[in-house]
Amino acid sequence: MKIQCKLLGIIVLIFLALSIGCSSTDGDGNDDTGNSYSNTDYNSLFVGHSFFIPIADGFQEHAHRAGFIDHTQQTFFAGGAGGAPQALWENDSSRNAIQDILNSGDIDLFGMTYHFDYPGIEGYVNWVEYALQQNPDTKFFIGVPWAAYPGNADSATYRSNWDMFHLQTIHGLMDTLAADYPDNDFYCIPYGQGAIELYSLFESGELSDVETLIRENGSEAIFTDSLGHPDDILITLGQLIWLSAIYGFDLNDYDYDTGYVCDLKGIAQDIIDLHDPDDNSP
Repeated sequence: MKIQCKLLGIIVLIFLALSIGCSSTDGDGNDDTGNSYSNTDYNSLFVGHSFFIPIADGFQEHAHRAGFIDHTQQTFFAGGAGGAPQALWENDSSRNAIQDILNSGDIDLFGMTYHFDYPGIEGYVNWVEYALQQNPDTKFFIGVPWAAYPGNADSATYRSNWDMFHLQTIHGLMDTLAADYPDNDFYCIPYGQGAIELYSLFESGELSDVETLIRENGSEAIFTDSLGHPDDILITLGQLIWLSAIYGFDLNDYDYDTGYVCDLKGIAQDIIDLHDPDDNSP
């Protein structure tokens, strides 16, 4: 099965997905195309680093445009490894700021990310425990970013390294959390897969929307710098993945012009459709 824009190969993914819920523009759980979705919008909190927060920052606009008009969100940013859950917990200022948001008891979707400097589960557990004290019905996800320094590997190596990390590390974290907190929902959003697919398209000469892999002298690119910060096309693709993941929204029904030749909605939807349902949201 091929991802749109002539993507290569069948992808094994972990990914968050299809049925967290939403409220729609008509108030009856239907969008303007007549498709039925659950009637729940989320009061959300997204915390993380610069491979995560740029996706989160623009997500509310997509949620509202797609009909989830009661979606609300707050974000908290800390750069680099400082955005890992454990680092946020261990930093007094960051911990206090995030706890102040959770203390309202209104947060029912809490999204965190991952950084290789903090590979353990301790930080996730600390935040889960605290969030559940404020709202025992909180749902959680781990947003899985792409790997840093994309220019250090060809697209095939970049893909295989990410797949291994995703399957082994993130699956392990999710399985442990789900087992320890059986009454709550845990899942992941592998939005980092979007970077893998764009890189594959670029390397094969099938991504006309960008001039370079990494921005040079103002060129259109996938990444803005050698570290791997996202340029606009990757941010947009990540937000589309989040939209379908968090709200179970079929992107084929999304009346939104991305501004790109490449079918970003199709890529995002295919990522979701290929994802292991065991790692999706309930």
